[in-house]
Amino acid sequence: MSWPPVFRIREPVSSFQIIPVVDLQRGEVVHARRGARHSYRAVESLLCPGSDPATIVAALLDLYPFTTLYVADLDALAGRAAQAPLVAALLRRWPTLNVWADSGVHPAYSGPVREFGGRLRSVYGSESQLARGAFAALTPADLEAAVLSLDFRLGAALGRHPEHSAAGTPGDVIVMDLDRVGSGLGPDWGRLATLIRHWSPARVHAAGGVRTPDDLMRLLDMGAAGALVATALHAGGLDAAAVRSVQQRATAPP
Repeated sequence: MSWPPVFRIREPVSSFQIIPVVDLQRGEVVHARRGARHSYRAVESLLCPGSDPATIVAALLDLYPFTTLYVADLDALAGRAAQAPLVAALLRRWPTLNVWADSGVHPAYSGPVREFGGRLRSVYGSESQLARGAFAALTPADLEAAVLSLDFRLGAALGRHPEHSAAGTPGDVIVMDLDRVGSGLGPDWGRLATLIRHWSPARVHAAGGVRTPDDLMRLLDMGAAGALVATALHAGGLDAAAVRSVQQRATAPP
């Protein structure tokens, strides 16, 4: 099996990036809660009616001109038919948008990765045996473009979390706490502080539990490079004014 190619980063990197999460399952956007994928239901959002992926993405971009989306292809992760054509359609419709695709590095994404280059980046999740093998195979030239997800559940690491690769450090690292996704519990601050230090100079992003602008400000102060958010955007905990305020703080001169 050949892995999808990895391209150098083309997306602009700000000092702090708010990245909306779109969880795809059987052609619609679902609401992720605590990693229990068998119980996910169609998202109900204050931003727009329905769960159509293009409608949801349009509503997110109307809220704020986000530059990057994290798309979890839950079908590919479960061994069903990957939704790579749907992701490709989103990238064609919004030509300035970037996508981080979590699919277990599914071969169906090979074509779209070639088509969109650095706009479509594969997420190498520690939860998946497949992803671990793919991450270990990255060359030094590819590593800066990699997105490594360190996955946790019930306080324990899922899979064998890699240490710094012999080839170097990935460009971006996600700390994914599945128990906190959609929970409203807030991030695991201690774990994040430890991993931000450990993975420097990689850009470390928090995923799971972000609720409010205060959470984002605290992550910014800790040295996080960004946060993956979904429930807070759809439920109104992060509105347009809040997102603008955090991004203005992130780009303000010291």
